[in-house]
Amino acid sequence: ESLTSLTASLTSNQALQASSLIGRTVLAPSTQGFLEPGAGMGGSVELPNSTADMNVTIYDQSGQVVKSIPMGQQQSGTIYFAWDGLDNTGAEMPPGLYRVEATANMNGQTQAMETMIASRVESVSVGKGGQGVTLNLAGLGEMGFNNVREIM
Repeated sequence: ESLTSLTASLTSNQALQASSLIGRTVLAPSTQGFLEPGAGMGGSVELPNSTADMNVTIYDQSGQVVKSIPMGQQQSGTIYFAWDGLDNTGAEMPPGLYRVEATANMNGQTQAMETMIASRVESVSVGKGGQGVTLNLAGLGEMGFNNVREIM
């Protein structure tokens, strides 16, 4: 009975803490980001080594390049990027899902890097039986809280 009570208390506490994330922005691994109306989109890349040339490329739903963001030479570590929602010609892109790719030149070879996309938390769900917290991210859907790398 005491263990059941403790479990219920922990679940309730977890739900209360998770609710404070609503409206906040989190960074989580994803190859897609959601461009909200009148807003930009951003994220980060974790570079294991320094690079002479890093690039972030944004693609629309049909796979066409929308924006190329040259990041140049970067040291190892977390590198943040931002997209203002404009394409390469300066035209404003419509809200929706966009694919994000990051590449870095390491040891003379271009390598794909994992991207973390910043997303707004719309709601949270606490699973039963210790299944943990699930976040509902704007335009992206559900993601386990354990995937979140940073709360902004």
